[in-house]
Amino acid sequence: MAADKKRFFILFTAILIFAFTTRVIPTLGNNFYFTMDQGNAALHGRDIISRHQLLLPGPETGIRGIFHGVLWYYFIAPGFFLFNNHPFGSVFMLIVLSVTTTAFLMLVLKKHVSEKAALIVGAFLQIYWWYFDASRYGFNPFPLVFLSIILITFMALFKKGKEKYYLLSTIPLGFTFNSEMAGGVAFLLLFIFFSIREFFKKQLNIKTILIAILLFSTFFIPRFISEVKTGFSQQKTIIREIKEPSGTFSSTNFKEMTGAFERILARRIVPQSEAIGLIFFTLTLLIYIKNPTKNFFTRRFIYYSVALIVISYLWFASNIGWRSWHTVYIRPLFFISFVLIAL
Repeated sequence: MAADKKRFFILFTAILIFAFTTRVIPTLGNNFYFTMDQGNAALHGRDIISRHQLLLPGPETGIRGIFHGVLWYYFIAPGFFLFNNHPFGSVFMLIVLSVTTTAFLMLVLKKHVSEKAALIVGAFLQIYWWYFDASRYGFNPFPLVFLSIILITFMALFKKGKEKYYLLSTIPLGFTFNSEMAGGVAFLLLFIFFSIREFFKKQLNIKTILIAILLFSTFFIPRFISEVKTGFSQQKTIIREIKEPSGTFSSTNFKEMTGAFERILARRIVPQSEAIGLIFFTLTLLIYIKNPTKNFFTRRFIYYSVALIVISYLWFASNIGWRSWHTVYIRPLFFISFVLIAL
């Protein structure tokens, strides 16, 4: 038994070392993306580290005058401190987040599924492009990949008497609004659906839900202060955008989103053929529905991953604001679910 435990942690450590080195080595010689967004983040990181400024708004969204939460800047600030304000600092922090998320997921799978599943999922994630790509440059939407895995893991771990996992899930949920707000809305809708479902199943009580709301609200304190100081400028901008005849919320976009989601899902299985990939995806899903796994964690992880994909489709199809980076979390979640089904 001790030998099995030792073997697992040797392989576990090897996967994490491989994950870290394969992300760091390609960046040597400043070989990483540096665009206007990364330049803006570097300037704000310098303001926090060198000028000791207290920032309130984060990066600007696709809607002019609306800003993401500021915690993105504070998240990458330690990287700028370690590398003397070098732009690699933000990339380094995403690499750390990627490797840490891998370790977290593997340890959960080891405990609640099996050591085999933990090692296979952890290893396969490191050679899965869409997971690897999320840590190649410091772009604020990319943490959604890792936050989605952490959020759904906490949700999958929740069951009656384990309120701590429900409350812990508000942490990655809150951070999504400091990463990419459009994607964060989809996460919030999933969490609301999850809360209602568990409440009516008598797994949750009102007190726990109210505590979760309070915890989630703390992530909006900098935004609230900023709004007070600017006369609630973002609130006014949102109201104006909703009323705008050609604004983000002026019409629906179901046709384009249907095609986009077909490509996102189908080409992750068979990249060369969308049609074959879609058929394979449908057959896999039908087989799983007919013969679902008996493992509690795996069943819930897949269930909430699919729920987030469906909710994301409905949310982004309800407006015309979708951009490809808004849904960067879908491919890795689908990939993990597919590997768990295959196991």
